[in-house]
Amino acid sequence: MKRIALTAALLSILSFGGAISLSAGFVATLLIASQSSVAESGQDIRVNVELINGSSKPMPLTVLNEKGHAELLYNIKVTRQDKRRVEQIDFAGADPIPVIVGRQSMKLQPGGSYSDYFMLNRVFDVTKPGVYFVQVQEEPMAGRVAARSSRIEIVVR
Repeated sequence: MKRIALTAALLSILSFGGAISLSAGFVATLLIASQSSVAESGQDIRVNVELINGSSKPMPLTVLNEKGHAELLYNIKVTRQDKRRVEQIDFAGADPIPVIVGRQSMKLQPGGSYSDYFMLNRVFDVTKPGVYFVQVQEEPMAGRVAARSSRIEIVVR
């Protein structure tokens, strides 16, 4: 499994392919990974998302009551190799997520992490063969800058 990290904040010092950041006393790292960098068209593509609290105090966080719908927690950007943005699938007004998925607030303890995932092919139209780049960013919260992951590359055949 390939893992790439980038930390977001007001002040960033790039080092070793990542960033060191401080924002209102919080340091957050967002990691994303896919189980494979190559997928067949129509195959499920699971993208794991992990948020790590690198600060010395508990960090406020909104989470879901059910795993597997991280697209509801994060802003996801998908682009093709030609830099064209891939839009989310239009469900024609229908809610594709079961009503039972609720949100709750929690405190992510120092050094703690929260993991979830989403199925890329169920949220974005990645049916055409080609190279896709995926990047995830937290929803902005009061008191801190949203963490952003590095991009991962997924090849659809």
